This record gives sequence, C-alpha cells and structure tokens, in this order.
Amino acid sequence: MTEDEKQRLIASLQQEAELIKTELLTFAKPDLSNPGNYIVSVEENDRDQEGNASDITELETKTALKDNLLRRLNEINLALRRIESGEYGKCETCSAPIQPSRLKVMPVARICIDCAKKANLRES
Repeated sequence: MTEDEKQRLIASLQQEAELIKTELLTFAKPDLSNPGNYIVSVEENDRDQEGNASDITELETKTALKDNLLRRLNEINLALRRIESGEYGKCETCSAPIQPSRLKVMPVARICIDCAKKANLRES
C-alpha cells in the first residue's frame, strides 16, 4: 500500500467513524460513566399495555441499532490502530497478507479469506 493509499484509507475510515457517531447521537446519548458507549431510551408517553409494548419494541430496535453501530465503530478504530502499528493487511490468524481485493471491499477485515472460510466451516 502506498503512502497516498494509506492516507486515503485513514481519511475514509475516520469519515465513516464520524458518520456513525453522528447517527448514534440522533437516538442515543453518550454514556458519561462509560466513555465510548451510548444510552438509548424511549419517551414514556402512554401507560396502557399497548403503549408499553410499543415502547419495549422501540427500545429493542434502538438498542440493536446502537450495538451494530458501536460494533462497526470498534472495527474501524481497530483498523486505524492496525494501520498505525503496521499490522494492517496481515491476517490475525495465520499472519499471511490479506488479499487486496478483500481489503478493498471490507477495509476492516482482520483475517484472510482462507481463514474466514475455515472459521465459517467450524461454525456450521
């Protein structure tokens, strides 16, 4: 990876991280007691059974979205740390280079396609 490609990748990952943080702030608040985490809540307008069920569904949806966004944010931050340390593009499992085509499609990839296939076979 050239220095120019590296800088473009860093800028792209940082931009995506900022977009995620912005999206999180549309429905969650930063958790001041646990930096890097966010708290979701819903307004409790009605107290009948149907209203409670709706509130629970909304809270579950927001929590799932928050968890997915935080997972992606953590993947991005890890990729940025790996770039900084010079470990980016090396498989965490077998230490082989991760295919450039894989990194192009999934810049946060931490394992090569062969190790990913093996992991999927074990999960099946």
